[in-house]
Order: sequence, then structure tokens, then C-alpha cells
Amino acid sequence: MRYRGCEIDADYLAAVEEWQFLHDADVLDKEVQTVVEIGAGFGRTCHTLLTLAPAIRRYLIIDLEPMLRLARAYLQRVVPNGEVTFVAHDDNVEIAKIAELRPDLVINIDSFQEMLPEVVDACGRIVRRLRRLARS
Repeated sequence: MRYRGCEIDADYLAAVEEWQFLHDADVLDKEVQTVVEIGAGFGRTCHTLLTLAPAIRRYLIIDLEPMLRLARAYLQRVVPNGEVTFVAHDDNVEIAKIAELRPDLVINIDSFQEMLPEVVDACGRIVRRLRRLARS
């Protein structure tokens, strides 16, 4: 897509809309420093939020290993100094460590509709576990 003479990727246009939604809902205030994203794809939301929400200090991505490889390769190029941690969805030890960080925001933008119901259920268990561990 072209806007004022610039090429804009449709994925990033959607990511800015998602950031706007979170911003308008006062989700991205100065208290949000640690974000966990489940199913980040290639990392467009991570890149966008780290760029437009400077209070975010730590970003963790939980996904399937093939998607983590893609996101890692992409994000290392576009967010070289960003603190992004990549965690396999079935790594219970790392997920327990994430809970210790007490994430301020856990999100999923576009991937649940692409997953089998049992995978979505497993993601729900991860979120509940993060919540339970963070409260203890």
C-alpha cells in the first residue's frame, strides 16, 4: 500500500491499528514494562510495540519452535537492541520463569483462529498458569 509516497506493509498497518486499540484502552501505560505474546508469528506486533510503547522493557514470545526461528531471525534485524526472549510453547521450565517476571500484559493478536481448539486450550492453560504463579 502507498501512503503519501511511502510503501506501507499491510501487516504493519494492522499492527499500528492494534497498538492504537491498546493505547486508546489505556492498556499501554507506563506501568506496562513486561509483555508476553502468545503466537507472535514473524514478530510484527513485538516490533511495533517496542517501537511505539517505550515503557516496555521486556518482551517475551511463546510460540511453536518453527515460528520462534522465524521471529528470532526477523526481530534480530529490526530490533537489535530490544530485549526479546523466545520460549517454546511446551517449555514448562521457561514458562514458570516467565511467571516469576510477573508480566504486565499477556496478548494474542491473530493466531488463535489459526490453531486447533486443543492448541488454543493449551494456550489458555499457559495464561492461567502464568496468572496463578504470578500471584503466589
